[in-house]
Amino acid sequence: MTVRLKILMERGVYRSGCCGCVAYTAEEKASFPRQQENIQGVGKLLCAIRERYGEKVDVSVVDPRNILAFWDNIRFRVRPSTPVWVLDRKKVFEGVPELENLQGVLDAALEGESPASQACSA
Repeated sequence: MTVRLKILMERGVYRSGCCGCVAYTAEEKASFPRQQENIQGVGKLLCAIRERYGEKVDVSVVDPRNILAFWDNIRFRVRPSTPVWVLDRKKVFEGVPELENLQGVLDAALEGESPASQACSA
């Protein structure tokens, strides 16, 4: 069994139409210290997920500024500064959860339980 985990969070680069990718400057990054904490925290969790679950968890990270995330932003009430974790189309966390909480939700989903019944705030 495979479960789908989608993380909606801003990344350190953005697309600006036909001009391609534009990276934030060091000064811009420094003005959003919480964003760097989120990126590092999510990165550590993604490594742990990949190590423990391998191909059992299909992970995608989506920038909420992407037009393709428009409906997800509305449905899951995404705020630009806070990562949102969606497991099998159900919002399970806001923010960066503890590894144990995330693993509990993933284990339950892999066993066939509803992710919403295991969810908690980060």
